[in-house]
Amino acid sequence: MLYPISIPIPESVDDHVGYIDAAGELIVPPKYAGGAYFFEGVACVLRPDGASGFIDLQGVVVVPFEFQGLSRFHNGVCAIGGYYIDHSGHRLIERRFLIAGEFCEGRAFVSLDGDSMGYIDLNGQFAIPAEFEAAHPFSEGLAAVRRDGYWGYVTRDGAVAIPFEFGGPRAQAFRNGLGGVQADGGWGFIDHSGRWRVTPRFEDIGQFSEGYAPVMLNGKWGMIDTEGGFRIPVRYEKLGGFRDGLAAATLENKAGFICRHGRWIVPARYDECYRFSGELAMVVDGDVYQYIRRDGRAVWRSEPLAGRLTPPRHWE
Repeated sequence: MLYPISIPIPESVDDHVGYIDAAGELIVPPKYAGGAYFFEGVACVLRPDGASGFIDLQGVVVVPFEFQGLSRFHNGVCAIGGYYIDHSGHRLIERRFLIAGEFCEGRAFVSLDGDSMGYIDLNGQFAIPAEFEAAHPFSEGLAAVRRDGYWGYVTRDGAVAIPFEFGGPRAQAFRNGLGGVQADGGWGFIDHSGRWRVTPRFEDIGQFSEGYAPVMLNGKWGMIDTEGGFRIPVRYEKLGGFRDGLAAATLENKAGFICRHGRWIVPARYDECYRFSGELAMVVDGDVYQYIRRDGRAVWRSEPLAGRLTPPRHWE
C-alpha cells in the first residue's frame, strides 16, 4: 500500500502529489497535480495538464493519461469521465451516462438524464430499468433505492425485496446482515426480510463494521452490537466505524482511536482522525496533517498549510 502526500510548490498556491510507503519512505516523487488513494493495486493520478491515468505500486503508469477526473477501481472496473474501463485502460462501456456509479456485485447505478436512476450490467445494458429517484450500490445482494419519496431495497434482477416504506435522506447499505433506515423520525436497523432488528430510536447511525455500529443519542455517539445492545457508551462528539479493531473517535474536541472496549489506543490529541487503511491512518493537527501507525507513531508530516488529501469515506 502507498499513501498520497502533498508538497507545496514554491511561490504557488498549488501542491504536487507523490506517494510514500507504510514506513514513510518516498516511493513516487511529488510531480502530479492530484492523486487518489490506492485501490486494487493502482491509484489514479492527475497530470498538470488535467489528464488522468493510473500508476502501480512502483509508480509506473499502467493506464495512459487519456481520461478526466480522479476515480478508483472497484470489483475490477473503474468509472471515470463517464467511461467504464478495466485495469489495462480498455473501455468496457463507452461514455453515455450523465451519472455513472461504480460496479458492486456486478451492477452499477447510472442515469441517462440525471433524474431517473437504474442499474446496468458489465455489458452496459440496463439490468434494472431507470425508474428510481435515487439509488445506492449493491451490498449483500440488495441495493437501497427511492421511489415516490420512500426508500426500499431491490435484488440484482430488480425484484422488490423490501417495500418502499422508509423515509429520511438516505437508506444504508447492508453490512453484517443489517441495513440502516429511518422511520417515524428515528433511525434503526432491519434485516434482509425487512424486519426490525434494532428499533428506530436513534438520532443518526453509521454502518455496521466488525459487528458494531455507531449510533447517536442526545447529540452524542456510542456503539451498539447487532442485537442493539450498547457496547461503547454514548459520549463522543464524533465516532467512526471499526476497521481492524480501531475506530476514530472525538471527545472534548480532540480526536484519537479507540478499541472495541472503548479504551484509547491512540490518545485523543489531534483535531481530526480518519480511519486506518492498511498500516497507516491520516490525522490532522492544526495546519499539519500526518500519517500515523497503530501505536500512534508518525511516519510522515506535511509542511504547514499543505493541501490535505482527505481519505475516502469508505475503504471497502
